Amino acid sequence: MTKRTCSVVFLIGLTGLSPAFAQRPSDVAKVRAEWAITDEQREETIKHQHAMEQDWSRGLWVVRHPLFYSSYNDVNYLMSGRKITDGAPLTPEYQKKAQELFAAGKADRAAIDTSIYTLHLRTMGASFNQDPNFVPLKPMDVVCPLYGYPLTLVEPYPMKWEFAPTKIFQIYSGDGGIARLIKADVSTDGFKGGFRFLPNTIPDGLGWGFSHWGSDVLTIDVSYVAWWYEQESGFVMEPGVPHSDKLHGVEKWKQTSPDVLELELTLTDPVALTKPWTVTKVFDRTKGTEQIELRDRQCH
Repeated sequence: MTKRTCSVVFLIGLTGLSPAFAQRPSDVAKVRAEWAITDEQREETIKHQHAMEQDWSRGLWVVRHPLFYSSYNDVNYLMSGRKITDGAPLTPEYQKKAQELFAAGKADRAAIDTSIYTLHLRTMGASFNQDPNFVPLKPMDVVCPLYGYPLTLVEPYPMKWEFAPTKIFQIYSGDGGIARLIKADVSTDGFKGGFRFLPNTIPDGLGWGFSHWGSDVLTIDVSYVAWWYEQESGFVMEPGVPHSDKLHGVEKWKQTSPDVLELELTLTDPVALTKPWTVTKVFDRTKGTEQIELRDRQCH
């Protein structure tokens, strides 16, 4: 039986699995596209993607205009109270929460100033325990101080990529040796994007991500983001903008020039946001030292 015949039989079998699947022609198209390429084409694609991974692993990457996704450019601008048009589309409930967080920032800058906010996170402990009886640990006892997702993506420290066959690490310099762990290469031949974490996956401060390459774009899908507030100043999408435990992110990383990566991030939160919020950040490669230590991920 030829490869083309096999693919036709395979497609017929898939469309016959259930009426629900048969009603999704886009899924059938994905399968057909995967099975249409030859082994040589697939090998060439993998080779190209591996070359990109090697390139991204060289040097460090620094985000332009850290801390904010909107047009706020520093905490003083946020604290000024000036309105912006490109902020997160918050629901009325979370607009109120944001105002409360803003008011808390007036009394205690640590509520919204990420330079102090990071120190706050260190007191939260390594487990991101959501137990209301949780007692924050002392900073010296904490093994994994984190910003939390997606604030980590606008971390002001340089970031390094490390690629392995089944994992991707984004390692940040600065105190704590922050590292994002992303499950890599989870898409299977025949159906892209079919991977899902188990329903009982425990939420984590940086969430759980899985990735796949598509052409020249690395897509990272993040879910199960831990949600916990300490005096109403817990994890946020950007300083002053809280989110719920339903936060979900889709990152699309693309190299737009030899030393520039562009990130298109779409955040959805059916509780906190009225619609998906899509933002763009740019990362520049720096030729500085590459000696960033990859530490044991104590928070996972």
